[in-house]
Parts: sequence; structure tokens; C-alpha cells
Amino acid sequence: MFETQTLALNQMRKEAETDHSKKHFAVERAVKQANLEQMREKIDRERAEREKEQELRNKHIMTVLNSDFYRENPATCQSALAPHRVLPYHFKGMNTDQRSEILNQQEIQRRQTEMIKSSQKEEERLFALQDEQNRKMLIMMEREKVRRQQELLQSQREYNKLMTEEVKTRKTLR
Repeated sequence: MFETQTLALNQMRKEAETDHSKKHFAVERAVKQANLEQMREKIDRERAEREKEQELRNKHIMTVLNSDFYRENPATCQSALAPHRVLPYHFKGMNTDQRSEILNQQEIQRRQTEMIKSSQKEEERLFALQDEQNRKMLIMMEREKVRRQQELLQSQREYNKLMTEEVKTRKTLR
């Protein structure tokens, strides 16, 4: 009986060990399967992330290649308010036509300024000449006035002298 019990216990133990090892293998297989599934999900997720990053890079490259702002298109610098105005935060510089137009305008302004200065100088010269002629004329007129006054004074003296002589001669004749 002891042997039968031992055999029965051994049998139960063997069945329990077999059952345990089957369950253990099943758990290991399930764990391996779950790990493989997680690994596939991770690989798929990383691939999707790489594809998304590559798509974003390509989109950025296309944006840079097609964007007027990044390509520095001078037409985008022009203000909507007026064609001669530019957007200060977007201005990339002037093209050669604009530069030459500005240089031409500056040259025209320089010439106009020189002409104005020369005409003012000529006007000042003519005023100075007129002033000098007026001054000379005034001096001549003052001299003429003084000469006439002296002549008048001289003629007055002569008249007075004649009158006094006449009065003396009348007195003597009386």
C-alpha cells in the first residue's frame, strides 16, 4: 500500500510537473509571441516615424524650393499700398534697374542743385554790381550836390559883395 501510494504520489507529481512544464512552455511561447508582437509593433512604429520625418523633410525642402520668401523673390518685397514702397521686414535689396534709376535721379538732382547755385551766384554778382554802380552814382551825386552848394554859396557871396558895393556907392553918391 505504501508503494501504491508512493506510485500514486509520484504519478500525481509527474502529471503536475508535466502540466507545470506544459503551462511553463505555453507561457514562454506566449511571452515569446507577445515579445515578437511588441517587437513588430515597435519596428512598425519606428518605420512610421521615419517615414513621417522623411515626409516632413521632403515637404520642408519643397516649401523652401517653391517659397518666394526663401527664394528671395524681389516681387514679394513690393508693398500692396504702392509700387514704389517695399516691405522693410522682407526687403532683399534693389535690382540693377532700381539702382540705376536712383543713380540717374541723384545725378539729375545734383545738376539741378548746381544750376540753382550758379544762378544764385550770378544773381548775387549782378546785385553786387548794381550796388557798386548805385554807390558810385550816389558818390557822384553827393559830389555834384556839394559842388552846386559851393557854387551857390560862391554866387551868393558874389551877389552879396556886389550888393554891398552897390549900397556903398549909393551912400557915397548921396
